[in-house]
Amino acid sequence: MLKAAEKAWRLGCVGYCTLLLLAGSVQTAYGLDLTLTGDAKAVEEYDTNLFRTLAPHDPAWGQGVDGQIDFSATDEFWETRANARFANRWYVTDNNLDYYNQLFDWRTKYRSEYSIWNMDAQYNMDNTLSSETDSTVDVGYVFRRIPRTTRILSPSWTYSLSDTSLLSLSYDYNDRTYDRSQVVAANVVDSIAHTGGLLFQHQWNSDLTLTGSANYTDYTLLGQAGTYIDLLQVPIGDTIFGLPALYNRPALDSTIRTTSAMAGFNWAATSTITLGFSGGAQYNQTETPSFVATTLINGTVPGPSVFVPGTSNNAVTEILSATARKRFEYSDIGFDYSRSVSPNLNGDLVAYDRYSLSGNHRFSEWVSTNLSLSYSEQSSPSQGTAAFLNREIFSARTGLNWQWDENWYLNASYQYTQVTYPDSGTADSHALFLNLRYLFDKHKL
Repeated sequence: MLKAAEKAWRLGCVGYCTLLLLAGSVQTAYGLDLTLTGDAKAVEEYDTNLFRTLAPHDPAWGQGVDGQIDFSATDEFWETRANARFANRWYVTDNNLDYYNQLFDWRTKYRSEYSIWNMDAQYNMDNTLSSETDSTVDVGYVFRRIPRTTRILSPSWTYSLSDTSLLSLSYDYNDRTYDRSQVVAANVVDSIAHTGGLLFQHQWNSDLTLTGSANYTDYTLLGQAGTYIDLLQVPIGDTIFGLPALYNRPALDSTIRTTSAMAGFNWAATSTITLGFSGGAQYNQTETPSFVATTLINGTVPGPSVFVPGTSNNAVTEILSATARKRFEYSDIGFDYSRSVSPNLNGDLVAYDRYSLSGNHRFSEWVSTNLSLSYSEQSSPSQGTAAFLNREIFSARTGLNWQWDENWYLNASYQYTQVTYPDSGTADSHALFLNLRYLFDKHKL
């Protein structure tokens, strides 16, 4: 374990020094304003139920070394930022949980008199753990550690229509693939998503901003060939019997298309209170192709082929978002609510209601504390999905932050999570985290 940590540390140092050398040569050639920053972090982690499972489980105790390098180059109209993050974990009780995440991000922005052009590219090699679906990029649920690769490309253009109005167009390409050698077929699925967005914003007055948006997303869920068990209707005499059969299923791609429109506002009610609301509707269309499955009676005897018709479902759902923020002299508190709909790995849609309350308080320039509470309800649509997709999640996390000089930073936090599965039971976990972080000084190159 120590050798692995030392190797990760050396790789980070090599990358840091190499980037420093390259940045210095760029500055000499072009005279840009270049900066380089970084940090390294040692992590201790303890969780009584890492997967939030009802099944028998053991506590997990892990150690980690994380690092981050940020490079930026700017001039009057143009800026680019490159970021590399490395997150490594080693678990004492189960090395199957170990992971080595490598996350890379490159953002470029160009400003003209009336326009801002942005390009964001990401290439991430990380590992999954049980988590909620991200309504923009994530598809499905994962209940074990599986390596995956994600590629994201996001160009956008923002145009100033007037002193008080702007229009923004965006496109997002996202593809995600999992390590096939470790995939449990019922839990993950590769996917490709294309998303186009339109945002309009108008500054009504100094306190009120009106917003309107529209988005279109096309998901493709990349199917894998596999097998499943179902009843085969076999006539015997004058009676039809349902006999268990193993079906061979070909690789099939399902599609999910969503179109949404929202309108809302952001309002500075007072100098310390801000409110925001946005609401609208989303049209959802899911399609799965028809296929012919071959059967093996009792897993060994070849049986007849069976035609399985495709499915097509349409639904209109409401989507909402609301925020409230209150600032005090040394504290702030915020409330967020959202209702969204996103696809799961079966090609169906799952509705999410999320409530969260968060706050922090600064005791001094170097010491602060924070608290966050969240509650989420997840419900499957009428066409039905697997039962485990219906669940309620409550989470509470509190932490203490201490930065005793400009470079050293310590964070200690506790998290409680409770997951309720209808008709099954409740799983909960207690987790402790300790992070010791060192911030490298910013380098002007």
